[in-house]
Formats: sequence, C-alpha cells, structure tokens
Amino acid sequence: MKTKRLFRFYRRIVALFMRKYRTEWDVPYDGSPAVFCPNHERGSGPVIMSCLFELWDNTQTWYSAVTVDRKALPNYVRIDHWWDHNSKLHWLYNITVPYLAALVLPHIMKTIPGIPVYYDKEVTRTFKLSTEALGRGENVTIFAQEVNGYKSHAKQLRKGFLLIAPLAWKRCGIKLKFYPVHISKKEHLIRVLAPVEYDPDIPFQQQEDALAEKIGAGVWDE
Repeated sequence: MKTKRLFRFYRRIVALFMRKYRTEWDVPYDGSPAVFCPNHERGSGPVIMSCLFELWDNTQTWYSAVTVDRKALPNYVRIDHWWDHNSKLHWLYNITVPYLAALVLPHIMKTIPGIPVYYDKEVTRTFKLSTEALGRGENVTIFAQEVNGYKSHAKQLRKGFLLIAPLAWKRCGIKLKFYPVHISKKEHLIRVLAPVEYDPDIPFQQQEDALAEKIGAGVWDE
C-alpha cells in the first residue's frame, strides 16, 4: 500500500515525540486482510495505530469525514469532547480550538491512509471503500468504542461497523477476522488479541451481538 510522502514525514515527527510502542500478538498473524478494533486510549489511539502499529503501512483507518471539511469542522469539534466542557476555560477553548483545528487538521487528515466515515446515506461509500481495501489485501482499523465524554469512552461498541463482514464475504469472498486491540500508554504496548471470526454460514443478525461482545471484551482487555 502506498502512503503519501507527507504522511511519512508526520509519522517521523510523531515517533520523535512519542516513545516507541511494541506490537504484541496473542496468536501469530496469518497475513490475511483483517479489521483491527482498538480502544481509544484517552484519544491517543488513532495516532498510535496510524503511526506506531506494526502494520501501519498496510492498514487504512476509518476517520470521520467531517475532519477534512474546513467549514463543518468547527461545529464538530465543539460537540466532540475535544476539551472538558466543565473547565473554567471552556469559553476560551470554544472560540479558539475549533478554528485552529479547521486551519490545521484537514491538511493532516488528507495525508493519512484512511477511509472517510459518513453518517448519512453516503455511509455506503465507507463500506465500499473498506471492502475494496480488503480486496486489495489491506487491513482496516476501526475505532468503534462509544465516546461518552472528554477522554472518556464507554465499554460499549457501536455495532454498525460489523456490516463490513457480510459485505466482505459477498464482494470479496473474505471470511473476515476482527482483531480486538488493547492499547496501553502506560506499558507502551499495542496488544492484538486472538481474532473473532465472522461465519458466513450463520445469518448476520444471529451473530451480530456475539461478535460485538467478544470484540469488546478484547478492546478493554477483560
């Protein structure tokens, strides 16, 4: 998978300021295209997975499509828990952070190997791009953990992403594996747990909850 030169530059900058993370596999990786499902680790997870994960150069990460839209981004930032809304400086953050983000973030996001996530009828495009990536032998990283506050995430997954499994089977013939990933900043560790595999012989609705439960248990390492 080709990555943009500018992203490789950003990655080197991240590596300079963050300690090296090791990737630890509970079971050996078989090399087949898969979906990795990490925890957010207080908001640092996307940076760690995009830049420091062992398979970073063959993995595309889901990201909110609004992060490349300079006009829509300020409102998104205000409601997306970028700072503590109970802080005494909330008023200052509210009039500065959204516009600074709109100035800088779209340029960075456009360089990252990723797949935009849409929250309307265009969500079909997200799944199309994802299955195309899998069909090329690339991996996909999806942060499915529910956000419930500033640097706070619930022990619950948004299950919509699981639709990628029947689509990958239908379009690519891939019996998709989901690898739960637990990131620990304290241990500087990316732990990849044993995969949870989609079974195309069982109706999707009958296995959706079980898939989410097994993946979730690994994401928060229980």
